[in-house]
Amino acid sequence: KLTDEGSYTVEVTSRLLTTPVESDPATITVETAPRIVRQPEGVTVRETNSANLEVLARGSSDLMYQWFTSKSLTGTARQPIQGGTSARLDLTNVSVEQSGFYWVEISNSQGAISSDRMKVEVIPALNITSLPKSADVPVGGTATLSVSVDSLYPESVRYQWYRLPVPQSASAPSESPILPQGAKSILGADGSSLLIDSITEEDSAEYLVEIVDSTARKVAR
Repeated sequence: KLTDEGSYTVEVTSRLLTTPVESDPATITVETAPRIVRQPEGVTVRETNSANLEVLARGSSDLMYQWFTSKSLTGTARQPIQGGTSARLDLTNVSVEQSGFYWVEISNSQGAISSDRMKVEVIPALNITSLPKSADVPVGGTATLSVSVDSLYPESVRYQWYRLPVPQSASAPSESPILPQGAKSILGADGSSLLIDSITEEDSAEYLVEIVDSTARKVAR
């Protein structure tokens, strides 16, 4: 057992010896399977930044590590991470596609153990936090459409509103990477809000806003 580990010597005494004789030390090492002392912790990180996961394990011999990732918390499918062979996993310049669950398998000659699965959530560098909301406005009234975004580079964010004269099939507010065919830009509508006053029947349409920063382009509708 572990408490038996240590260095041992034997002392020999005899009537023929004037002083006891001590042997060279002998070391006993107890081989043990890996055990996890501290689990890795999940992280939330912005796209293009770095994320780090680390596990603390104990066990005899040289411990071997292999990190895995999966989109599922409980599924059996897993993808080994190339280069993920140490106690610390460094993910650099992360993308949204790297969001998922991560864990590490630790092994030695005595056995193997897997850590808990920890979630890594990658938030887009350009993230639409609030979409424009549809409105029913009487003729002569005023409507204000707004969008809110969270960007890693706020100083680079640009807006352009568009009008789709023939609305496509009605749907809930959404976002997409491209403008629909037939969308026409609205002159001077380059802010996060669009004000339409003195509304006429001709103003009945679908309105969209294209948001661009130094990392991405998105359309909110």
